[in-house]
Amino acid sequence: GLGKTETGRSEPISITPGGGRTGLGIAEERQRKARAFSDLGKTQQKHLHNTFLEHQKKTFELSKLVRDVNRAEKACAQLDEAAGFDHIDPGATAELSDVHNSAAEEITFRDAEGNVYVKSNSATELPEPVQDPTALSEKIRRMVRYLRSRHTYCFYCSARFESDEALVAYCRTDEECEDIFLLD
Repeated sequence: GLGKTETGRSEPISITPGGGRTGLGIAEERQRKARAFSDLGKTQQKHLHNTFLEHQKKTFELSKLVRDVNRAEKACAQLDEAAGFDHIDPGATAELSDVHNSAAEEITFRDAEGNVYVKSNSATELPEPVQDPTALSEKIRRMVRYLRSRHTYCFYCSARFESDEALVAYCRTDEECEDIFLLD
């Protein structure tokens, strides 16, 4: 080694010639751009995650509405049949949204529960349910009112009463009963 204590370098410092014409400081600039791109990627990931969660929430709420509509339709049919009435669909005026299908833009499909979805050919968009939640909610309300008025039956607590007075005493109104028995 070199020096008084002979611990210094004994070999020359290697020189690495720069082959490009980029100049000094380019590495720091590339690192800064990479961090900015990474931050943009995180923002985009967060946006996609939030979009996914929102879509899942809408899909779950819609499937819950469809399930309730099916339950209410069955209750109406069974009670009408047991009472000897001709079955009418009290929610028949609530229409579902039309299914749109364009081969260039959308694909329509049905899941295991019978819900209709439209999937866009775009990779970043999630399939949206075609059924209108507002129309389904209104259909449920009409059927619940029908069950209460014609059969003195509360859809939410699945109870049939002897009279309107007993129904009102126990369940009060549709909204109060819905709030108590459905935890939203």
